Amino acid sequence: MSVDTSAWLHTTYTATTSDIRGLILHTQANYVVQDPSLKVATITFRTDSEDVQRALRISETTVGDATRVIKIDFSDELYGLQLARVQYIVDIALPTNTLSYLDASGDTVVGPRVLTNTTSSSIDVRVRGSGDVFLQDASLIADRLSFQIAGSGDLQVNIPSTRAAAVEALLTGSGDFSLFTASLDTKALDINTEASGTVFISGSLEGNPTVTTRTFASGDISYALTGSCTSHEITVTGSGDADTSSLACASTVVTATGSGDVYAAATTAFASSKSGSGDVNFVGPTALKMTGKYHTQPYHQVPDEDADDVPPYVPATMYRGGSHSSQVVSDEATDGISLGAVVLLLILGYCFFRNCCKKRRQYEQLPMVVVVPSQQQQYNYQTYPPSYQSTAPVYTAPPQLIVPPPQETYGKQP
Repeated sequence: MSVDTSAWLHTTYTATTSDIRGLILHTQANYVVQDPSLKVATITFRTDSEDVQRALRISETTVGDATRVIKIDFSDELYGLQLARVQYIVDIALPTNTLSYLDASGDTVVGPRVLTNTTSSSIDVRVRGSGDVFLQDASLIADRLSFQIAGSGDLQVNIPSTRAAAVEALLTGSGDFSLFTASLDTKALDINTEASGTVFISGSLEGNPTVTTRTFASGDISYALTGSCTSHEITVTGSGDADTSSLACASTVVTATGSGDVYAAATTAFASSKSGSGDVNFVGPTALKMTGKYHTQPYHQVPDEDADDVPPYVPATMYRGGSHSSQVVSDEATDGISLGAVVLLLILGYCFFRNCCKKRRQYEQLPMVVVVPSQQQQYNYQTYPPSYQSTAPVYTAPPQLIVPPPQETYGKQP
């Protein structure tokens, strides 16, 4: 559900130079679009809180090789304020095809024709924190595409036609990376995961590239790629799996020292070096030359994954309590789901408590019959021979508790 922000406070920032090529976003609910009428970047910040508006900071700086960027964040004083519930949204409009650097720690949506689109430029996207980042376009051309995920946020790239001399991804956090293409034209595909984040890439691989797939921890790497490639180097040292059998390069070399499983293919040469507990599986028609330790299987299900829907245009909701803060992007539907979950937990807890009490009352009302042993059941050591009189115990049959049979009902009557 959309939120009417027409009555909110707003701040507009206009870049001082036309060579802005990047964004550093430490805010949530960031929506980046292109505007062909603009000569410089424009930021519009809307909020229903004066405190949040005062804490907003927008500045210009440089990163890396002197790339000019705009940085958006909040001053530290915001996090000490006593705020119950406030909302804000960040609209960023850029000249067409000018963004080559993005560093985001909050939820961010980048629309079509925002990223640079030329073979002379490189695109660097970094995801930090818990925010999810969505990149979408119809086509993209670049010299190099670099994706890095260092937090728990996910990065989804949905660009049907993608062409770059090199495509690389590095995951050092728990966030996932997915690249959805119809055509991926490159000379080098280099994918690495060093944490629990997973990778999924789909499309037709073109350009006959070299492919490198490495998982050093628990993160899985899965390809739904077709096409041809020169060589494929697969390294598994952790518990993560490398599911790459849909891609049959001319030569494939596998090094498996962890517990993760490998599914691979090749057309000319296949070599496997296995010293861990994971399995190395060669899938499909055997290559001309096969060496090392591996299993063969004729077929393996190709991984399948659908792209997530781009988040709707809704503001971030910021909750504050004392000196600590939390920040989540939500809408009324999300708030309703959260409230419903709390109510459900309370109901379940109440039912459990009442059920326990009811059982206890039923047990307390069960009639009991105590049977005292008869005289015949009394044994006295004097009946034993004299030689046993000093050691034979006195035994008395204990009272017996008789509980009525289960077919009878006791307790509270209806």
